[in-house]
Amino acid sequence: MPMEGQWRRSATPIARRDRRLIFILAALAAVGSVAAIVIALTRGSSHAGCVTVTVASTMGGATVRHCGADARRFCRQQPQGGSIAAQCARLGYPVRRA
Repeated sequence: MPMEGQWRRSATPIARRDRRLIFILAALAAVGSVAAIVIALTRGSSHAGCVTVTVASTMGGATVRHCGADARRFCRQQPQGGSIAAQCARLGYPVRRA
């Protein structure tokens, strides 16, 4: 059942103040989306001398990151043939012999 005055309210154009608010909110959402994408793309990359891998953990996936001497020590503990060993070899770090 239609309410009294419903057609008039729905046919009334949006006020200038409301349009300005919608535009500002849309612009903030767009800027926030771009910032989130930039942060996501720059944080996931490995830096020189760092080993960054995603491994299975109790809560799903976990990102493990080791740099410098810690990366050398971490790679020496990894068996040959795995994806972690491949990244270590690409960076020039020795891995454990099987």
